[in-house]
Amino acid sequence: MEINSNKDLNKYAAQLNLELQQILSYWASRNSEKLQGGVVGNPKNNILGYARVLWVFSAAYNSKALKELKMANWAYNYIVAHFIDIDYGGLFWTVDHNGNPKDTKKQVHALAFTLNSFSEYFMACGDELVREHAIVMQQDLLKYCHDQEYGGYFEVFDRNWVGVAKKALHTQLHVLEGFTNLYRIWPDEELKIHLLELLNDFSIHLINGQNGLFFGKDWMIINDKFTYNLNLAASWLLPEAAKVIANVAAIGELNILAVKIVTAALPQLVNGGPELSIAFFNAWQITADQKFLNAAIESSISDSFLDSNIKDPAYFYQKSRACIEISNRIKSLDLS
Repeated sequence: MEINSNKDLNKYAAQLNLELQQILSYWASRNSEKLQGGVVGNPKNNILGYARVLWVFSAAYNSKALKELKMANWAYNYIVAHFIDIDYGGLFWTVDHNGNPKDTKKQVHALAFTLNSFSEYFMACGDELVREHAIVMQQDLLKYCHDQEYGGYFEVFDRNWVGVAKKALHTQLHVLEGFTNLYRIWPDEELKIHLLELLNDFSIHLINGQNGLFFGKDWMIINDKFTYNLNLAASWLLPEAAKVIANVAAIGELNILAVKIVTAALPQLVNGGPELSIAFFNAWQITADQKFLNAAIESSISDSFLDSNIKDPAYFYQKSRACIEISNRIKSLDLS
């Protein structure tokens, strides 16, 4: 499907909305019968399963793709009742199917992801307690997980916040995304400073300004396995953070970097995953270069692929986010 007109762009948005509705319907029907107990597709019953459900159904509501918050309400209430560690702060990694703590270690990327989900849910429900929970999560990240000497966020701790000194790329991205969404509902000056610090960390320590690709440095201590997915996620999450805090200079610099990242990754991609389409669409918005829009469309998943992957909990989140993010971007365009 090649886009040659505003009509085609609206058709693309309609296709994404149809796929989103299929995903939401499937996951709501499977989980509505289990409103007490684990998320379907999350056999280890970890916090990420609930945070994914919370973010997807909240974001779908906020984008007008849903009219009610039943699933989001359930996921939020379960997290608050069973995953929040009221004694030491943060979140348990897993609970058993009765909701009792099982693996009590603190996974920092999961805490940041849940912060993002709570912020999205607050936009949907407006409950001040939700925002207070999100702020506490941000404070836990700063108090226990932030490397105050070198910057960045460590990866894992035990229940008492004793951890090993390692960092991971995906964790820095999750923290960036969580802080960005929190700033939308809580424009705190100190939070802005920490967002700027993260953007600088990526620019100085993590991304090669010549070709836009991640490279290893001692700052990371232990790197993630190299993937283009992380590069492409960074390509739109970094400028998005700069936009939210209205840093015009950073927006311009990070838009240039975003195009470098996508250009470098594009020839290497054979089968693009759902979220890659966001990076390509973002590059098209920056450059108006048709090849990026074509890549966004090509990396969208066909109906047959959707049918065979809809049960995958990671795909559920990734495809839903791609549908919602690109649809929202299309809505923001002047297509008159």
